[in-house]
Amino acid sequence: PPLADGAVRRAMAAGTALGGRGSLTPWAGRWVSLGPREGFSADLAGILCLLVATLLGLPVSTTHTRTAALLGVGAAGPRGVDRRVVRSVLLAWLATFPGCMALGYGLARAALARWS
Repeated sequence: PPLADGAVRRAMAAGTALGGRGSLTPWAGRWVSLGPREGFSADLAGILCLLVATLLGLPVSTTHTRTAALLGVGAAGPRGVDRRVVRSVLLAWLATFPGCMALGYGLARAALARWS
C-alpha cells in the first residue's frame, strides 16, 4: 500500500541520514589501510557490483557490497585483512538474513492479525 511504501522510504532515508555513513566509515579504517587509490578501488568495485546486480535483477545489499569491496581492497594490500574481521563480518551476515526474516514474519503476522 502507498502509506506503507512511504513510511518505509522515510524510515530508510532517516536511518541513512542519521547513521548510514557513520556506521561503515569508522570500521573501514580498522579493516584496511585506505589511501586515495584504495578508496577509489573500493568505491568502483562496489558501484560495478551494484550495477551488474541491478542489470541482472538480483537483490543485493549496498552495505554488504561496499563491505565486501573494502575487504577485497584490504586483501590486495600489503597488510592484508585480519581473518578475525572477515569471520565476524561473515557471521554477522549469516545472522542478519534469518534474523530479519523472522522479524519480518512476526511483524507481518501481527499486522495481519490486527488489521484483517
